[in-house]
Amino acid sequence: KAVGEAIQYLLGAQTVGVPTLRRPDPDLGTAAEFFKLGKAPVMGREDGGVITSTQGFGGYDGALALRAANPESLRRYRLDDERILTAYLERWGEVRQARVEREARWRRTVGFARQLAEEHRWVGGEG
Repeated sequence: KAVGEAIQYLLGAQTVGVPTLRRPDPDLGTAAEFFKLGKAPVMGREDGGVITSTQGFGGYDGALALRAANPESLRRYRLDDERILTAYLERWGEVRQARVEREARWRRTVGFARQLAEEHRWVGGEG
């Protein structure tokens, strides 16, 4: 559920608040200062970022960091051949709609968080 809400936030939709986290764990230290936790619904941001926990049968067992992908955020990356990004952005509406539909289907499956992380992982220097 948390990953699904995180995606909705990045799509700019209204998402749930977090009433159970009104008192951050003291071990978070100064990192807790960067978060505003509350029970009221939150309006999403299409140019935002989200850090959310993932949960298995044994409790919370991981975290997932997501950053919004939009034409402006993608232009921040430099490619060897800028024509690749230009061609991708020309199809942006079509690509985004397909992604939203695919992730909506995944959300109803077992292993959704893992599937999402594998699909969108940044290869970086590995490739």
